[in-house]
Amino acid sequence: DSMTALMDKIANSPHPPLETLRPDLPPAAALVLDHALEKDPGRRFQSGNEMAEALRHCAALIAARTATIAIYAHPKRRYSIGSTDL
Repeated sequence: DSMTALMDKIANSPHPPLETLRPDLPPAAALVLDHALEKDPGRRFQSGNEMAEALRHCAALIAARTATIAIYAHPKRRYSIGSTDL
């Protein structure tokens, strides 16, 4: 009987907010994972490629935010990425 209740909960109840499980999870990553965990299949990623693109975009946002934080932490230091100075 508890297995039936568990299966019903998995199928019908929303997952707990990911931020409560991992407070350090970047918001962009939480959005991608929330989208992947949608109960309605039509609202989830429709292909692995679609999810991979979202994850690449997420990684770029996180990297840009990290670079911005590093610049603000050391405003007099010059940063270089490839041929572009920041």
